[in-house]
Amino acid sequence: MLQNACTLKYLLDCLIASSRGGGTRAKIIEALKEKAQNTNQLTVLLGLSYKTISYHLEILKRYRLVISVDNAHVGCYCLSRNLENNYDLFENLLMQMYKGRISCQQVW
Repeated sequence: MLQNACTLKYLLDCLIASSRGGGTRAKIIEALKEKAQNTNQLTVLLGLSYKTISYHLEILKRYRLVISVDNAHVGCYCLSRNLENNYDLFENLLMQMYKGRISCQQVW
């Protein structure tokens, strides 16, 4: 589990804190923590274009941070079990970002 948590922490650092679009991905993760949602629901909730939400969902899916579930023939997304179980890593990363210790554009 420790190795899994370390890998997840590194992945979150790369996808949220260190890359362009990390803020959008963080907002999507926060929204999906509340409840499973489809792309249209996230578009309305976050006030972003369908294309933008779709792009970031695909990145989050590729790295297995979110999963798609078929909910009455509508593709919904929810957090992966790994991210749900280690959500505190995500919250700690956001706290560090808001405190200014790291930025969304940090270069490795």
